[in-house]
Amino acid sequence: MPIDNNTKNLIKNNEIAELKLLISRQKTDFDFNHALQGAVREGRAAIVDYLLDSGANPDLSNFNEYENNEDNDITLLAKAAKDGNNAIVESFIRHGANIPLTLDDACKRIHDLDTYGRIVKTCMDYAIGCDFDAKYGLSFLRRHLKVDDICFIGVSIAGQPVTRELLKQFTTSDTTNAIITPFDLMVFVDDDARRNAIEKRLNEMQEKRGLLSSNSGIVNLIPLTRAAEIGDIDAVKARLQAGVDPTSEENASVLSLAAEHGHKEIFEIILAAYTKDSADMAIASAIAFAKKKNQVKVVEFLQDYQDVNLQDDKGNTFLHEAAKKGNIARMRKLLENGANVNLENKDGKTPLYLALDPTFDIHMVISTTLDNYNEAVNTTVKILLEYKADPNKYNDTSPLELAVRTRNAKATAQLLPLTVKKELIRDDLRRDPWYVDMMFSIVSKK
Repeated sequence: MPIDNNTKNLIKNNEIAELKLLISRQKTDFDFNHALQGAVREGRAAIVDYLLDSGANPDLSNFNEYENNEDNDITLLAKAAKDGNNAIVESFIRHGANIPLTLDDACKRIHDLDTYGRIVKTCMDYAIGCDFDAKYGLSFLRRHLKVDDICFIGVSIAGQPVTRELLKQFTTSDTTNAIITPFDLMVFVDDDARRNAIEKRLNEMQEKRGLLSSNSGIVNLIPLTRAAEIGDIDAVKARLQAGVDPTSEENASVLSLAAEHGHKEIFEIILAAYTKDSADMAIASAIAFAKKKNQVKVVEFLQDYQDVNLQDDKGNTFLHEAAKKGNIARMRKLLENGANVNLENKDGKTPLYLALDPTFDIHMVISTTLDNYNEAVNTTVKILLEYKADPNKYNDTSPLELAVRTRNAKATAQLLPLTVKKELIRDDLRRDPWYVDMMFSIVSKK
């Protein structure tokens, strides 16, 4: 709904105290977003800041179905930049407005090149530390926009800091006077106020993310998550040394990204910044995320940083899982790292039992011949026995009986000399030899 006339007048007259009182009375019924649109159009910086502090959307469009205006559909950040209201621009940036989104929208909506150029120039002055998505990069420059006097210091594309060479991929304009480095800022920007403002923002971002630059003066301010994703170890170290918190909400995916892309050293550097409890929680969360994406290798990578005998809600360990899947390489690694080969799950089943029980991996039976399946089981059993798996640790059915039931002669041969032969007690008067049930299970399958 549009804001009422009373609210409009309070915004128009810049009566922020009265507006706050009105909001306190209306509480949850107040429309912060429509009020923000009105405040930006009226150029009321203090009210804009208050509304953004109160939860208004910093990426809100200027579009209003109840009011026609020439700047419909560009973001409010673009509207403020177009109007030259730097105080409002700064407020939007401070509250996390999305500069790439703003420039993409402006590129589509603003047809006057001079107006568009002013929006780009203003937004890019505040884009220090901004990492543009690889899909679009700096495509907003393709409208024959001159790039001289536009600031690209500390800006990156998918983690790659913008250089003059990279800039040429997005524009046909001369890039000689584009502001790429702090040195360019001193040489090409004559406006002292603008230069000082950019230097201040650069210093603040470097204090926040750490000092890192190339020999040619290119400043690297890529976010921690992007650095972890692309394997930029120097950027990761710089961010952490500057105090960037890997456990914060904005960096929640950092461990998953490092693991997903196989950056072991970076993963360990970041993990060292966690407390023991928070590290365990973060790894568990990353594993759950990787499992949803069916990233088996990533799950195994992450599990290597957990207790090797950690049990899930069913009591299964990583070794239980590897044994029932016939994952030989994984089993060996777990056993070499101290996995308990005889640990039972909540059903009293050991890894050896699960390796022999075909009901746990029925897909393998269906997708392979019985001989191939048995060969995989044989190798699994052999390795588990090498690490002292106890074939006498079971509830009702022994591993030996499972081997017999599945007609696995080699596994039977491995288990037979190690299994205690227990008489089968039927009742007080009758006892049968230990092999009777197994013998009948074979006969019944023929």
